[in-house]
Amino acid sequence: MKKWIVFFFSCLCLFSQAQECIRFNGFVAEFNEPAKLDKRHSTQIIIYALPNGNTIPWTRGRKMEPGMDWHFDIQHIDAQTEFLRQLHTNRNIILVYVMADKKSFPQWAKETPQTAREANSFIAYLLAKYNIYHPKITLSCHSGGGRFVFEAINSYPIIPRFIERIAFLDAVYAYEDSLHTKKLVTWLKKGGVLNVTSYRDDKVIFNGKPLVSATGGAGYRSELMAGNLSNSLKMTHKSDSDFDYYSTNDKRVLIYIKNNPQGKIYHTTLVYRNGFINAMLSGTQDYNKKYRFWDENISYKQFIKPAASFASDCQMTLAEFCKQAKNLFRDRYDSLVFKMFEAGCTPRFMDEWKRIDCQLTDSLGKIIHASYYVKPDYLCVGTDTDFVRVPMQPKTAQRIANRLGAFLSTPKISDDVYKAADVKLVPEPLTEKRDSIATFFYHNTLIEKQRAGRTGLIAGHKKDVVLSNRIVADGRPDRVALYGWHKPDGNPIQPVYAGHVDWYVDYSHGFRLVRRDIWIDGVKIDYLDVLADKRLSPLLSYETPLAFIAYPTKE
Repeated sequence: MKKWIVFFFSCLCLFSQAQECIRFNGFVAEFNEPAKLDKRHSTQIIIYALPNGNTIPWTRGRKMEPGMDWHFDIQHIDAQTEFLRQLHTNRNIILVYVMADKKSFPQWAKETPQTAREANSFIAYLLAKYNIYHPKITLSCHSGGGRFVFEAINSYPIIPRFIERIAFLDAVYAYEDSLHTKKLVTWLKKGGVLNVTSYRDDKVIFNGKPLVSATGGAGYRSELMAGNLSNSLKMTHKSDSDFDYYSTNDKRVLIYIKNNPQGKIYHTTLVYRNGFINAMLSGTQDYNKKYRFWDENISYKQFIKPAASFASDCQMTLAEFCKQAKNLFRDRYDSLVFKMFEAGCTPRFMDEWKRIDCQLTDSLGKIIHASYYVKPDYLCVGTDTDFVRVPMQPKTAQRIANRLGAFLSTPKISDDVYKAADVKLVPEPLTEKRDSIATFFYHNTLIEKQRAGRTGLIAGHKKDVVLSNRIVADGRPDRVALYGWHKPDGNPIQPVYAGHVDWYVDYSHGFRLVRRDIWIDGVKIDYLDVLADKRLSPLLSYETPLAFIAYPTKE
């Protein structure tokens, strides 16, 4: 069996039909197929490599509602793809999202051996999977996803003819003249189509510093690519108040560079304003027809699905999940839980992040103000009206946290959350069959009865699985740390305890996710940098420095 397939599973959500998910070495692919594939039609497989930090649900997009995470409204690749399908009804358009396990393809390339071979094998898999439809491949990407596309290009001595289009949306950071120009020129002369869209990010000053170096940004690399291609291809250069344009007469090569005299960040706007549609249609007879790139009129607006439809798309009902879960043991149970999260089968209210404010006074007497964001409840699956909180092994929760750009709680954060909670419940301990999955679900019914429909930030109903140096203090890192389950007086039932092996799970375990970005005196800082700073780490942890920053996973 090929090394590039680790395992596969079917996701549980629909867009036009069930979306399949397949795991490869260091990344996951999710398929958005049309409702019907017709052998009589031409077939286009669009690979869309995700930007750094984004999840597949965020990239797919949803119609925004109050309280939803803003990431759902920045790309709308599902809706832009549906626009293309309605325009080209005689074509099978298959969209394949590709997301690195750590949500960073540059990181994937750094940590994964022979990434060019991995990208090549993935494309070979797609060609084999859809072989009867004689597909053509489009390589597209946003931001750090460009690294995946360049690795694919690097894998071929000559870019093959079945790759018909390459589209970089603010994503050419990894472009190198010596590696890529000759290959691109040869491929373009044989009929390939190239679209590059970027902006002058070297003009942006963020937190008092340039966002990118003078030669490291996508704007500079795009202009460099345009100049290098012009040495072999007949290209023209035009400008208007918005863009510099480099193109061939037939628009099969089209490079946009957004001017930026005010130093704004246009990173996702380039995608949102019909950018993906434009990248797929440049060089065709439909270029700039029925849509306009950079127009504030969003051409795909009618195809954006409401958030409610994603919850109803879950093929596995909560009752079926509970029925299956009761018959599973340990890793198989966790695998089922993880599939539910991968499929997006979670309540809509869990898309929210709740703000927690805290402060400390440093050794010089300066007051430091900080804010961080937590999920409103412990990890759960289901819908807004029918859900269950799911205990699991910490390695599984850590995988979910990694996907969502989050980390697990600490005792300090657990205390902060309880103090800030809108709904404070009273602990309801159970004594029999504590590690039974049936008990997990029974305890959830007790919580729901006590909650009585109240909403907001909720606490007091479970112990937190936390990060703590106690896990590594005695040289036994295969442990799980527990803390919390606060009583009405604010004191926790459970002091920090790390005596259980990490595969032990019982009904009382809850997983509260905390977003990675911590705002300190108005500046966004990653939680790892906060914990590594002796002055700032007390904002997040009673243990300073906190050496145990994540539970180990196999990813």
